[in-house]
Amino acid sequence: MTALPAASAFTGTAITESDFKTAIADQRAFLAGLLGTDGLTASALAALGASLNSTVSKSTAYTVVAADRGKILDCTGTWTLSLGASATLGDGFQIAVVNSGSGVITVDPNGSETVNGFTTQAIAGGVAATFVCNGGAWRSIPSAVISHGVSTFLTSGSWTCPAGVTAAWITAFGGGGGGGRGDPDNGSGGPGIYGAFAIKKLVTTVPGNTYTVTIGAGGAGGSAGTAGNGGSGGTTSFGALASVAGGSGGVSAGGGFDSFFAGLGFAPATAWGGSAPANSGSGGAGGVVNISQNGGAGGSGFLSVEW
Repeated sequence: MTALPAASAFTGTAITESDFKTAIADQRAFLAGLLGTDGLTASALAALGASLNSTVSKSTAYTVVAADRGKILDCTGTWTLSLGASATLGDGFQIAVVNSGSGVITVDPNGSETVNGFTTQAIAGGVAATFVCNGGAWRSIPSAVISHGVSTFLTSGSWTCPAGVTAAWITAFGGGGGGGRGDPDNGSGGPGIYGAFAIKKLVTTVPGNTYTVTIGAGGAGGSAGTAGNGGSGGTTSFGALASVAGGSGGVSAGGGFDSFFAGLGFAPATAWGGSAPANSGSGGAGGVVNISQNGGAGGSGFLSVEW
């Protein structure tokens, strides 16, 4: 871009008419490079790289360049949007990415660079995000999610992907482990462990396909019949795309008094430790110090699908 002429190019005592005309031409060239050649507002905003200055449609793999500064990239399809090197684009460079289709746009920073600490960021249909460069890495403003529907599963079942939906967010909890059996000789049983969980895991789906949903059962509380240990919780899954394991059962405190009283003809106590709420994925409570108190059952799992 032509440099801005110095003030002396216009006001110097020795300048000629030709010098003055040259300075005027240089000044116009400078303004054209800064604000655009036609003097219109839209051209000026684009030349300055102002935020959200224009919209450009993209439908195939593309690499962001310096000339895209401040633009809105309106994307459709399923492909990768590559970001240019941060050092080249510079601190403060920004673009907005809108996925107005039903595919998934994968935003991939240059080389080993990251966005919010991750190597890539997936943008599903109906999602928009703004990406800002700090000269060495990228940050994205939290996406605006347009949710079309939510299906919640408290028991096992199936989900059929609607037409046009190629991605979904899965939130799931595995079944909680059952509490361990307690006894007065060795103390209270251990509590069950809560199930593993996933929050809004993005998965790729196929319209018309049916996906099996399995809700992990809570583990049974420990009793004499299970050697006192609580049972493990079951796995919660969404087809083969997402799976979270159940929690481990609590450890038994022992059972010395159980066999002792049974040998004398006394029936063991049948009270239970506290059971976890259904669909919570929480572990059951261990049996307390009482004559052979059983552990509580773990809570069953949970799964929701958002699209």
